[in-house]
Amino acid sequence: MEVNREQVKDFIKNMSLLEAAGLVKELEEELGAKDLVDGAPKNVKEGVSKDEAEEVKKKIEEVGGSVEVK
Repeated sequence: MEVNREQVKDFIKNMSLLEAAGLVKELEEELGAKDLVDGAPKNVKEGVSKDEAEEVKKKIEEVGGSVEVK
């Protein structure tokens, strides 16, 4: 079963603050996203082909990030 973005937001809105904080901590541990975000701006990928750079750029922009390809 696929869950869309709105369903995820509704689910999180119905969580207690303690539950939401625990979820954030678990995601940070599993994904390692915190160091990248806290250290922004910084390089995500280096020494990749133009095609791969465009693919990564597209994925980041789809979730609301901004990208500069050098």
